[in-house]
This record gives sequence, structure tokens and C-alpha cells, in this order.
Amino acid sequence: MKGSFRHIFITSLLIVSAMVFSCTDYSSILIDAPENLAISDVTSSSATLTWDSVYGSINYAVYINTENSTDSASYLGDSSTTGVNISGLDSYTTYYFWVYAKSIGGKGKPSSAISAQTVIG
Repeated sequence: MKGSFRHIFITSLLIVSAMVFSCTDYSSILIDAPENLAISDVTSSSATLTWDSVYGSINYAVYINTENSTDSASYLGDSSTTGVNISGLDSYTTYYFWVYAKSIGGKGKPSSAISAQTVIG
């Protein structure tokens, strides 16, 4: 009889735990967009992008495009800091950059775009 009670108790506990975790909607915990993007050290093939820290962020996703559109922007990667050095850029080309803060709720809204033109190489 003792074994049956433990089995029922543990099974009930697991079911309740599963219900709590499956009902938690982390998408409602959206995080703010990064602000104050800045570009420095622009060369013919690279640039440094920085931004302000966002409270609650786990890391940041960085995107790039040669058009001012997030729809076709390319994902450059994640950064655990508030800055990245971007290399492999084409000479004398205008680039647009966006940064998304990421949290337990997923990726937040994009920052405002910032653009820079690489120098003639």
C-alpha cells in the first residue's frame, strides 16, 4: 500500500509540474530593443558596431543588409557583449545593421537601423 501511494503522489506531482511548465508563455516576456547603436573604425572591409546593454538580455543577435530592410537581412551571429567587429565587408558599400536583444522569451524587437559606408579600398 505504501508503494502505491508514493507512485500516485509522484505521478501527480509530475503531471502538475508538466502543466505548469507547458502553460507558461514566455513569449509575453519580450525584451526591449537595444538603443544607441554606433559604428566606428570603418575601413574598406570592416567596422565595429556597439550598442547599449539591455536589462534582462541573455545575448544579442546581429543582422546586416545592403538595403534598409530587416525582411531580407542576414544573420551575422550572436554576441554576449555589447559590441562586435564585423569583417568581410565589400569596399565602398553602404551597410545597414540591426541588433536584437534575446531573453528567455526569445528575440525582442529590432533596434533602429544604423548605416555605414565602407571606404574605398
